[in-house]
Amino acid sequence: MGNVLVVTEHIKGEFQDISFEMLGRARELSNGGNCSAIVFGSMKERSSELGAADRVLCVGGSDDYNPEDYARATLQVIESESPDLVLVGSTSMGMDIAPVLGVSLELPVISYCSGIENSGDGFEFTSQLYGGKMNVKSSAKNAVAMVLAGSFP
Repeated sequence: MGNVLVVTEHIKGEFQDISFEMLGRARELSNGGNCSAIVFGSMKERSSELGAADRVLCVGGSDDYNPEDYARATLQVIESESPDLVLVGSTSMGMDIAPVLGVSLELPVISYCSGIENSGDGFEFTSQLYGGKMNVKSSAKNAVAMVLAGSFP
């Protein structure tokens, strides 16, 4: 059982598909824990679209993506919520935010995740390397995972 937080992404007032993929997987991984999503700016008005989330945490601010502001806001949410796992997209936004979260919280950042499973009291990750020519397994009790688009239904 774990608490999983998904950092949603949006462009021009629309949630990106990666957000829904991560939420679906987070719902399965939470296994009785909380599946939460963080949304930014006016996307709180569309939070009902995130049906897989137990809770949607709305962060104010601009709809225009600013890496420093989004990372700072996400960090504050993580510090107050203490999730076991944070999912971000393996996208330009995720590449901006995940390292800041990992360093600030002293958590491993698992990149290029194409698979995430519950494992004992933590999680097991499958990461694609060399353009998918090699898969690497790793495990962690708590982590920030960067999810590859198209990895989960």
